[in-house]
Amino acid sequence: MLTPALITSEGLSVRSTVRSTMRLIVKRIALLFFAISMFSNIEIAQSAKPEVADSTKTEQDIAASWTHPKPPPTGKVLRVHQEFMANIDLYKDDELQTYVQALGERLVEESEDAGKDYYFFVLDSPGVNAVTPGYGLVYVYRGLLTLMNSEAELAGVLAHEIGHNVGRHRSRTIGEITLGNVGAFVAGILTNSGNVMNSVGLANQERFSENRRDRELEADAYAAEFLYGAEYEPTEFLSALGALKDYSDFQSRFGDQNTSYHGTFSSHPRDDRRLQNVVAKAGALPPGEGAVGREQWRAVSEGMIVGPNYTGNKKPTQERFLNTALGITFVYPKDWDLKSNGQGVLLKDPQNTVQLKITARSITNATKTVREEFDTLYPKPATKSVDLEDENKSVIGVIGADQTRRLALKRIGRYDFQFEGIAKNNALTAEQDKALVDIIMDFRRFSRADLPPEAITRITYQRLEPGETFASLAKALGDDEAGEPMLRLINGYYPRGEAEPGTWIKVFTKTPSGKQ
Repeated sequence: MLTPALITSEGLSVRSTVRSTMRLIVKRIALLFFAISMFSNIEIAQSAKPEVADSTKTEQDIAASWTHPKPPPTGKVLRVHQEFMANIDLYKDDELQTYVQALGERLVEESEDAGKDYYFFVLDSPGVNAVTPGYGLVYVYRGLLTLMNSEAELAGVLAHEIGHNVGRHRSRTIGEITLGNVGAFVAGILTNSGNVMNSVGLANQERFSENRRDRELEADAYAAEFLYGAEYEPTEFLSALGALKDYSDFQSRFGDQNTSYHGTFSSHPRDDRRLQNVVAKAGALPPGEGAVGREQWRAVSEGMIVGPNYTGNKKPTQERFLNTALGITFVYPKDWDLKSNGQGVLLKDPQNTVQLKITARSITNATKTVREEFDTLYPKPATKSVDLEDENKSVIGVIGADQTRRLALKRIGRYDFQFEGIAKNNALTAEQDKALVDIIMDFRRFSRADLPPEAITRITYQRLEPGETFASLAKALGDDEAGEPMLRLINGYYPRGEAEPGTWIKVFTKTPSGKQ
């Protein structure tokens, strides 16, 4: 029997410890349930997002701007598409868009999703990629198409993305990420250790990477299966992935970044045993009976843009002035007259009632700010002015006016550009002044995106003549973009292959295409 002394000291100590432990456990269990409820509500919250409005006006707006050969989707699919297209445009080639849509639908009919709506889009981007956010939406970047050399190769890429949809890879990935985050969070709560939470998180990342590789291989297996069902030569899929692997190697050597569409091969796809096995498992067509479609692809890809799609960065009512020597550009009204003499530009409206003179002035005193230079040219108080700042809040110019003139000074590179706008009879109206201010404010450094459509590079085909090589073709074309490695890459002969005489070869041209 315990003595009263023991009950009042050691007994109370034990009870206190038990209570503290129980309180800690209760708190962690509460946090655990809170974490589970938070993470489990992620998908609920996402699915609870409002659908795209079904108002007649919204549908009319979508229909008016819709250029895809298939009628627009509705509901959540439309919302996902609009979010994806927020910062990128479709490639303006109706024939190509129709061709890719028909090819994709042919492959879908060989899948478990036969009969479901699928949309295939060609994006106006020089990037080399193909992606799907699920929901039967597949996006192929124009840059990837320039690497394809047959219809069957492109079919392999589309079939791979269809495979991601059929395998429900997106939803499975989201579920894994959610559960992995919950697991790491729970481990941290139960052990009261940030190190344990980080360790579990790292283990989850490794497992996620392994699962991603498995899903890519599963999509490859689906792709080979769909190609075989559509009677395309399944081994052309290996050629397509080989071209994308070659592009990744090309970028590592000549580009400014490492890129990879597939991203799971340590070796070349044609040497990858796992990939070879999944392609072989799909089935083999009798020799010569599998569709390849080189002629079909050559016909539809003739004139396709390579690299940036220059539009001049201007509206239809504008013209763009470029001076690459001075490194400047600006837009002005299309009906205005412009004369340039190298160091200066004179702009006049159609009625000859207002003009703007722009003069390039070499900077002779680098310590003098653009504000100080402006005040020297146009002393106060006769002139009212404000500073012009760039995105970093640095003063790059000054714009002002006196009683009869619109005035400005902008500093770009080694020059100060002086603007003086005047009207007939010194009576500058508000409308005329706005036109002058718009030109001044748009005046800036030149970028390659400002080049006109005439500067666009396109693909064209020619037969290789006896004695011609990729090196001799590159030299004859005289274009950095048509260098020997690039010619080999887009024709499927990278890094050292040569084509036989008579082979159709892609080359580059600046000739405008009637498609665009």
